[in-house]
Amino acid sequence: MRKNKIVVLKNENGYAFLLVFFTIILISVLGLSILKVSSNTLKTSDHERDDQSVYYIAEAGLNYGREHTRKNFEIAESLATTEYQKQKIAYEKKQDPNPPDFKGLLKIELENLGYPANDNNIKKNHINKVRGPSNPRHRK
Repeated sequence: MRKNKIVVLKNENGYAFLLVFFTIILISVLGLSILKVSSNTLKTSDHERDDQSVYYIAEAGLNYGREHTRKNFEIAESLATTEYQKQKIAYEKKQDPNPPDFKGLLKIELENLGYPANDNNIKKNHINKVRGPSNPRHRK
């Protein structure tokens, strides 16, 4: 009986095949894992590039809007200053009984350029846009 056991243990005909088979499976799993990781990295870099593009485009839009608003304010300030000087001269010569009001003149010039006169108009316009006229809770 001992001889049969020794013969069975020395019979290693399929051992090399199993070793090669499991090695190929291991290398395939590692290769697929590396492929998946590199694919995810590529997707992540694409999304990051898109996010950065959107960010910089939005920042450029904000800078443009800020510069446009600044230039419009300078125009309104210049026009209001000119009108204020005219009204001041007329007031000093007693041709106009009302003293000049720079703040009011600036507000008028800004309205002429399309900017709202006060915060209440902004809030009302925003509420009307959000609620809409068809909403029963909408009140003027």
